[in-house]
Amino acid sequence: MGAPGERDVLRDVQRAVQRAVQRDVLRDVQRAVQRAVLRDVQRAVQRDVLRDVQRAVQRAVQRAVQRALEGRPESRPEGRAEGRPENPRGPSRGPSRGTSRGTSRGPSRGP
Repeated sequence: MGAPGERDVLRDVQRAVQRAVQRDVLRDVQRAVQRAVLRDVQRAVQRDVLRDVQRAVQRAVQRAVQRALEGRPESRPEGRAEGRPENPRGPSRGPSRGTSRGTSRGPSRGP
């Protein structure tokens, strides 16, 4: 090539291009690493959350089953309906919530 000044300029340009390429490559690598790490972290969090939810559901089901088993006597007396307490006052005389009585609506009005 030509004069020493031209070689210096060429060397400076090559260095500048090399630095720019390195910056671009480094930025691309950093973004790729960030995406990979974020994806891995999200998967791990989802796994942990799913595991925690599964455990919570399992505990809730176990508690519900345990409560149901504790609330149910081993042997029921004859003639008693399943899941209903015995009525010491005798058999029921109609619906427990008196729809025909109209107590929740107040006094009846005429037409």
